[in-house]
Order: sequence, then C-alpha cells, then structure tokens
Amino acid sequence: MNKNKNLLKCFLIPVILATNSCGIPKDLEYKYLLSKNDEKVIGLNSHKYFINKFGQEVIGKNLKKYVEEIKNNILLKTGNTKIVVKTFIFESKTFNAFTTMDGYIYLSTAILNLLTKDELYALICHEIAHIISRDNAEIHSLSILYKNLKVTRSKSNSIIVSKSTDKNIFFRKYIMKKRRENEYKADKIALELLSKAGYDKRFLILWLSKMEKYHKTITGPAKAFSTHPNIKDRIKRAELLIDKISRENASTKIPVVTE
Repeated sequence: MNKNKNLLKCFLIPVILATNSCGIPKDLEYKYLLSKNDEKVIGLNSHKYFINKFGQEVIGKNLKKYVEEIKNNILLKTGNTKIVVKTFIFESKTFNAFTTMDGYIYLSTAILNLLTKDELYALICHEIAHIISRDNAEIHSLSILYKNLKVTRSKSNSIIVSKSTDKNIFFRKYIMKKRRENEYKADKIALELLSKAGYDKRFLILWLSKMEKYHKTITGPAKAFSTHPNIKDRIKRAELLIDKISRENASTKIPVVTE
C-alpha cells in the first residue's frame, strides 16, 4: 500500500470536513483510501495473522464441505458468483464469526455447532453483505484518518483540522458509530440476499434471536464505543424491514378479475 498516497488523501479530507455540518466526511473519498489491491494485501496479511492465532483450519467431519455448500448456494442463487468469498473454520468455544478484507469469512466451531442450517444461511448472508459493501476497507480508511487527523471545534463552534498527535475522541466515537451502522446495513442486505435466493427472510430473526441469548446488552456511555448494536435493536429493525417488504409486496400484487 502506498503510504504517501494514503497520507496525501488524508489531508485532502479537511475540504470535505469544512463543508460538512457534522465535521465528519460522509460516504465520500474516505471510502477509497484503499484500492482493491490494497485490500488483497491487507486481507492476506490478516489471514496469516489469524492462522497464527487460531492454528490450522478445521476441515474434518465434512464441516468445511457443509459451510462451502451454503456459501456457494447463496452466491449462485443471488447472482454474486463474481465475488470471491473464502471461508475459514477455526477451533474455538466462543461463538464468533467475522469478515476481513479480500473476502475472508471466519467461523468458529462453536457457532457452527450452535446454529441450525437455516440460521447459518442467515449468518453467512450477513457476512457476505459486509464483503459486498467493502465495510472493512471503509473502517480501515476511517482509521487512517483517525490516526492522522485531529478534528476539534473552536469557541465559535467552527471546525479546526490539524495533524493528530494523539488519539482523539471525536473520530473514535464516529468510527464506532459507523461500525454499528454497518451492522444494520449488513442485516438489511442479508434480508435481500435471503429473499433473492428463495429463502425465508425470517431466518435472520432466528439467527439473531439465538445469538441474543449469548450476548450481554450494552447500556449507558459504553454503548457509544461498542462496535455492534445491541442484538435486541437489530431484531427490532429486521422485523420492521420484513413487515415493510411484505406490505409493499402485497400492495403491488395485481388483483385477479373474475367475470
């Protein structure tokens, strides 16, 4: 990755900051601080790190084949066959699943043993949604800004942008907020993928409901620095989306005229 190029782009962002009432860039240049090639390099380096952390992949008892079939069915039925998605199963008693750059999806043996096939379809749709949206590249790009720019406000409430000398709360809170928004977005895309693939959209609710039993609800100030929204909130949003889609589909149906 060309660090000088990325740094140069970082210092072009103040132009956007100055014209943004919130003092934070929206869905503009910061998303593209990383090229697709940058993502491949970072994704490969991350993969080496996780192999070192988790050990060799668990592939026994047809587990790998099972996961690959689900992933390939989703990609094929949703017309996303050009997207490269690589799964990696690691031994762990923790319920965990996440993506990294360059299309890697990591799944713990614990979560695979916990979820039914329907729930696993929803989980993998959610992770594929992160890959489609390049969410990891977006957050990484924001982190570059976070480490290189300091954003403050003057007494007159105008924005002051300078080179960062330490970690500042302004960007940190925004990055965490963006990560939570990306989770909601991935849930929404997962619903679309499930529907397009011909699966029940409520698979997503089944998966989230099961995970809610194993996750602590975050409240108070700590909520602003959480990387994920509370699962209860995600379930509520997903149910509202499903109801909205159902109403829209019902309203577009052409009534049958009988003589």
